[in-house]
Amino acid sequence: MPYSFVSGTLRRYNTLYINSVLYEGGVCDRNTFCTGTTPAMSEQKPMAWAVGQWGKRFYSIGADYSAPRIMADWSRVYGEKLGATQIANEFFPLDVTEFGPLITKIQNARPDFVSACLVGAAHLRFFRQWAAAGMIGKIPLLSFTFGSGNEHKLLPPEASEGIVAAYSYFPELDNPLNKAFTERYRAAFGPEAPDQTAISFGGYEGTWLWATAVRNARTAERKAVITELESGTTWKGPGGTLAIDGPTHSAVRDVFMGRCTGGRWKIFDSYPSQKPLDSIGKCDLIANPDTNVVFGAK
Repeated sequence: MPYSFVSGTLRRYNTLYINSVLYEGGVCDRNTFCTGTTPAMSEQKPMAWAVGQWGKRFYSIGADYSAPRIMADWSRVYGEKLGATQIANEFFPLDVTEFGPLITKIQNARPDFVSACLVGAAHLRFFRQWAAAGMIGKIPLLSFTFGSGNEHKLLPPEASEGIVAAYSYFPELDNPLNKAFTERYRAAFGPEAPDQTAISFGGYEGTWLWATAVRNARTAERKAVITELESGTTWKGPGGTLAIDGPTHSAVRDVFMGRCTGGRWKIFDSYPSQKPLDSIGKCDLIANPDTNVVFGAK
């Protein structure tokens, strides 16, 4: 759904909106608070890691809609700052299942790594075909979408082996709050319940952050809660400390990197308190509360 429609509806009905999932970034609107990661938060440090580990030539692929396209733009922006080159940038409709020609193009281009923002059940075929072509371990894959829908659970472990992803939450995070949360979740829904991901877990976090603001404001009234959130409301949970940057209404939060190993994520790095650089310096809703725009990757 276009954000212009959502924001217009929120303004019409004076409704507070907590957008709790990772998204393409850049939203600047007084009614909207974004608690998920933006591309600047989830790509800046991981791209630096990938370029340092693998090399300076990368091939971007993604689903053909706004979020993966903007994510690819930010990959290029951060890559260029590191002296790296995005040698190709290709997008595929969500119903595409045949990736043989793409894999051949990647093989011929010989990039140092592939930045993949594929989405949905059909695009799982890419990873199956990538493995079948013998590409596991030959050209690394870095993704900002893979695993957010438990895609690695739908593939045989060998088809996702070695994929690196960056998110604000992994169920494998090793900290007391996440261990306690996981135990409660399994007790409530059983051992076969799907793992929580950064997307599904975001709803839990966003609700708690809103509840914290309501508790601090001592009211659920919209303007009071907005003022409280703008003051820098924080909530500490299984994914670390979630805070709001007042001027941008976006989150400041930790980002983790994981490598898929045997069908599970092995966390190997973390970046504390990543800021929404997509919007900082562009969006100031405290100084200009009537702003209603979406900034791109510039």
